[in-house]
Amino acid sequence: MSSRSPRGDRRGGSCRPPRPSGAGSPSCPASPAARQNGGVRREGNGHRERLEAELRSRVDGEGYAVLAVFDPDDEAPPLTYTVGIWRGTGAPEVIAVGVDHELGAALVEEYVRRCRAGERFEPGRRYDGFLEGLPVTFEWVSAEHHREWLGSASVVYPDGDFRMLQLLVPDPSGVWPWQPGAPHELVRGQPVLTASGRPESWDPEEGP
Repeated sequence: MSSRSPRGDRRGGSCRPPRPSGAGSPSCPASPAARQNGGVRREGNGHRERLEAELRSRVDGEGYAVLAVFDPDDEAPPLTYTVGIWRGTGAPEVIAVGVDHELGAALVEEYVRRCRAGERFEPGRRYDGFLEGLPVTFEWVSAEHHREWLGSASVVYPDGDFRMLQLLVPDPSGVWPWQPGAPHELVRGQPVLTASGRPESWDPEEGP
């Protein structure tokens, strides 16, 4: 499957944050084929019914799917998110914004692996093991962003009844998007999907 995502599925900043050091992930090509066995597919603006049927089938068979969404005009940041983990395990779905799709897929797949092993993640805490030499943290995604950013989640959750965490990464020097002096590209490319656009589960001046 090689279709591009509709621009209307979500909006956001126009720049990607710098790739975290040590990740070693290549840039995502403009129109890559989906991984048939890796759980990743590209959302498309055609053949919607077929795509939705494939998504349901993958979630029913594998327990979850990973969706990679990108703007063909590069005016909004790429995003990668899960659908089905909440239904299957009770763990929140997860989304990574502003990192290329190879790295985004690796991040969310690691989240899924650890959730299936029984681990749960708390907003505002630092977690190792996702990136080489850098921590990640999490924040709750406000429900007001579900429709705008997570269009295909409605295929599995038509009533919108699910929770989602945003997986947040610092830049290579360890600066988070909400910190003073954060690079403009990082701030625009990795928006925090809370109601305020800043961390709300912890004091951003003190953590993570």
